[in-house]
Amino acid sequence: MMNIISIDPSKASTGVYIKTDIEVYKSTISTNGMSENIGYRHISGIIKSSLDYYNIEVAFLEDYPYKLKESRSNTVMAEVKGIIKYALYSRNIPIILVPISTWKALCKGAFPQAGSKTVLSYS
Repeated sequence: MMNIISIDPSKASTGVYIKTDIEVYKSTISTNGMSENIGYRHISGIIKSSLDYYNIEVAFLEDYPYKLKESRSNTVMAEVKGIIKYALYSRNIPIILVPISTWKALCKGAFPQAGSKTVLSYS
C-alpha cells in the first residue's frame, strides 16, 4: 500500500485527506481570523508536518476549474497552491493534479460518464 494525501486547497479552509496502511485521517485547515501571511504559514506548517509524520508518497491536488484556468480570480489560489506544491516538491513527492469535474464525478461514483475533459495531469 501507499501513503497518500489528497488536498482541496482554499485560502480560508483547505481540506486534507490522508490514507496510510493503518489509518485514514481527514481534516480542514482553517485560516479564519488570521492575517494573510500568518494564514499561509499556518497552511504550510500543517501540510509539511503531515507529509513528514505520515511519510506521504504521493499527493492528489485539486486543479483549477477549466473555465477559470486563465482567470485573475485564481491569484489567491495560486499562492495557496504554490505553498502546497513547494512543500511537496521539496520532499520529492509526486503530485497528481485532479480537475474539479473529475473530483466531483469520483465522489458521485460517475467516473465513466465524466467526459473526455476529465484527464489527470502529472507534474
